[in-house]
Amino acid sequence: MPNLKITTWNVRGLGDSTPKHKKARLKTWLHKHKIQVCFLQETKLDEGKLQQLAGWWRGPQTWAPADGTRGGSTILIHRDLEAEILEHDANIWEHWAWVRIQLGAEDWVLMTVYVPSEPAERRSFLEKLPAIIPSAQNLILAGDFNVVLTPGLDSPGPEVAPRKADAVTLSNLMEQQQLVDTFRTTHPLEAGYTWFSSQQTGDRLPPKRSLDLLLAKGAAWEALTTVECYIEYLSDHRPLVAAFKLADDLIRGTGTFRLNTELLNTPEVLQWVEAHWRDWQQTKDWFTTEEEWMQVGFRMVTRALDVFSRVQARARRQQEQECRWKVEEAEVELELNPLAELYWQRRRNQALQQLEELQIQQQILWAKRAQERGMQTGDRMTKETFQRLCPPRSHALMRELQHPFHLEAPVAKDSEAMGDYALTYFNDILTSRRQPDQTLQELMVEHNLWQHTRVGISQECRDNLDQPITLEELWEAVKSMARGKSPGSEGLPVEFYEALWPHIGPILLRLYNRTKEGGRLTEDMKLGL
Repeated sequence: MPNLKITTWNVRGLGDSTPKHKKARLKTWLHKHKIQVCFLQETKLDEGKLQQLAGWWRGPQTWAPADGTRGGSTILIHRDLEAEILEHDANIWEHWAWVRIQLGAEDWVLMTVYVPSEPAERRSFLEKLPAIIPSAQNLILAGDFNVVLTPGLDSPGPEVAPRKADAVTLSNLMEQQQLVDTFRTTHPLEAGYTWFSSQQTGDRLPPKRSLDLLLAKGAAWEALTTVECYIEYLSDHRPLVAAFKLADDLIRGTGTFRLNTELLNTPEVLQWVEAHWRDWQQTKDWFTTEEEWMQVGFRMVTRALDVFSRVQARARRQQEQECRWKVEEAEVELELNPLAELYWQRRRNQALQQLEELQIQQQILWAKRAQERGMQTGDRMTKETFQRLCPPRSHALMRELQHPFHLEAPVAKDSEAMGDYALTYFNDILTSRRQPDQTLQELMVEHNLWQHTRVGISQECRDNLDQPITLEELWEAVKSMARGKSPGSEGLPVEFYEALWPHIGPILLRLYNRTKEGGRLTEDMKLGL
């Protein structure tokens, strides 16, 4: 699997002055496609608006402010990307930004540009661009170049049309810098238009061009696996997404299952769980203890719900993909059947509208989940924002660990070595030692405080604590727990127990009452999420 994904996209404004909520939907899209480096052009955010945007992106970022409402570029890097920022720079007059990072043992330069659309400014910018690009062996240069490199392929029309002077200048730059057009090299016969105008003149189809490029050289080009043009609707440009396979890929194990509570709104899923526990009652004789029987039963439920959740997510993705296929079909037919252009243009617009509605429905669902947890939402809630507020894990990724006591010891860089160092540390801090300034008499007084305390509870309270737990008490305890809380490590939240309480409540009650008589919880219940 590729372990680095980069996208470039002209978003045509991020101010959210319209109901489109571009910032929120952009973050949703970046999270969905697991983008780690994002180049954006025409953000149209000046220095004042950038100050208001503080905190919108949590990872490293480099912004080139817009000149009023013109231009504006940025490089956004996901905070989980295992890279070190070495240096960065940006042009204060809208046109470019770059950052130098260290990926493993290699230095990469990531640069984004927005070439002006006005001919004179475009020509001047392309002439200055060679002096702006930082020296680097590994380079990715991406952005909106506003130049058609190959007439007839990057734009509709005759293939024999001569290239314009700006295209020649850009081609010479690519040759001098040894840059490769990743999309055109990997898709030599595919048009891959990235810009579709919304303005139509008379009976002529709206113009379309391939204006966005993702250029690479050195290790960046060698590590490239795929580059595709995605169908999206945030602006009249489409994003290019490139995937790279780096040399030193960190192998990560499987994560912890956590139930998607949206499944509990599906009656068929609840019916399956109810039938499972009814049938599972007949298998108690197969196990030596009821704890083992209960643990295996819950694990079967967890595995089944995991499959159901994946099926549901796949169905949602298929709906979105069908909308994109309809858009592609309409665009192909617009090329082949000009006489039916009005019909296919309407089909294309309907598919784009349906795709947008699916995305908005998902954002409303995330906002509802956040509100159930007492969170105030002012903007469109995105999946990335929801996971930031309720992260699946609260600890940071640990890449290396020094020895806790011996600085000359080698640095641990794998899981086994880091585990040994951590065990040494915790063994040390859990070893009882007398403080240097504490006398033996003071230590004895502290010991006697816990061994001979006269404070106790009344006999009535003792009798109440010895009474068996009732089903009503257990139900009240479940209702008082925080939403999304999972009592055990099997990943089943409180909402699951509430939805299936008539079937699961009595089973839990027997288990908890046995623990008061010397019994044990299941292994999965001993760890909480």
